[in-house]
Order: sequence, then structure tokens, then C-alpha cells
Amino acid sequence: MLKINKGAMFGLFRALKKQSGGLFLARRHSEDSQETRGSHKTKRGAMFGLDARIALAIFGALSVISGAALYSTIQESKATALITEINEVGKAYESYLLDTGQDLPRQATSGTYFHHRETAKLISSSVSGWKGPYLSYEVNTLAPKFLKHSSYGSIGIASSSDKEWGDGHTPGNWHSAAALCSPTIQCYLWIQFSGIGTEFEKSIDDKIDNGDGAYKGNFRWYTPSTTKTYMLKYMPIDY
Repeated sequence: MLKINKGAMFGLFRALKKQSGGLFLARRHSEDSQETRGSHKTKRGAMFGLDARIALAIFGALSVISGAALYSTIQESKATALITEINEVGKAYESYLLDTGQDLPRQATSGTYFHHRETAKLISSSVSGWKGPYLSYEVNTLAPKFLKHSSYGSIGIASSSDKEWGDGHTPGNWHSAAALCSPTIQCYLWIQFSGIGTEFEKSIDDKIDNGDGAYKGNFRWYTPSTTKTYMLKYMPIDY
């Protein structure tokens, strides 16, 4: 009959118990590690989501700022280009005056158009001494004594005083009796660009008159119907 060694059995029992405890601890450690990793992953995911939202918010804000800056830059560029074009019309008038020794003809003998010059004569004229064309625009077929701008409307030249348009007459009406020049009121040559549909007069006004508004200064504008007319005072002239 096989005899059982009680000491050996007791040792084996202790070894199995120890191993079982070790396996339990290892499994528990593994579960804890997985739980910790899962927690870390959850935290990392939450942080990533928060970071993404912050990044999107910053990107959105920068997009708005960049868009506004781009719009401002475009408006300023258009304003600068238009100022250059207006001044070119003034220079063409001076060239005509020097070459022919006379002023551009007036459009009428009385009324409002008495104060308008025949701007079309800058590109076509038979007057003695004329060396034009002084500009590259075309004649405005709807108003043959004016020139036509490719992007806007009419280009004209008028004479008026530099009185504030709100002084004693309806604001915006540059050719009312109170604003017009006369033999006793200093006259100025004003370059007109009509049919302006865009909104960048403030950029021009800031550049020329430090933003003094529509009815005074060297640069002014008004809306006779549905589109704006810009006027830039170019030089003093005789009545």
C-alpha cells in the first residue's frame, strides 16, 4: 500500500496556493493595467477633442480676421487705382490746356451743364494745337460729351467752388446756386467719376481728407439716383 508523505503533500499544497495567489495578482494587475490604459485613452481622447475644438475655434477666428484684412486690402487697392485714374484725367486736361491755349468747351450756355466741360474733346478734337488723344477711354454714347469708363459709368469735368455742400443748400447737390463758382467766388476744376457701384469712398476719403465725410474737403461723393458720383478737386481755374 502506497504511503502518503504528509510533509510533501503539505509543501505541494503551499506551492499551489502561492502560485494561485500569484496568478490572481497577475490577473488583477493585468485588469488594472487595462483599466488604467482605458482611462488614459479616454482622457487622451477627451483632451484631443478639446484640443481639436480649440484649434477649430482659433482657425475660425483667424479666417475671419484674414478675410476682413483681405477685404480691406482689396478696397484700399481699388481706392488707390481710382485716385490714380482721376488724377490722370486732370493731367489730360492740363495737357489740352497747354497744347491749345484754351479751356475745354462748356457743354451748355446756361443751366447745370454750363458748369460741365466737354470731356470727350480730350480724345477727339479739331481745335488748333490739339495733340491728343490724351486718354484711352471711349466716348460715352449715352452722353456724347462725357467719356465712358470700362468698369463704372461716365467721366466728366466740372467747375464749382469748394464750399461745403451742406452749407446753405441741399447736401449732395454740388451744382446748386450756393455751391457753384461765379466771377466773385473762386472756381475749381473737379474730376467726376459717375456710376460707381462699389463702396470704397471711405478709403479714398481717408487717404485724401482724413475721413471728413461726403460733403466737404477735396474728395466728395453723392448719389443722384441709384449709383454714386465721386468728385475730386483738381486745381483752381478762372470762372
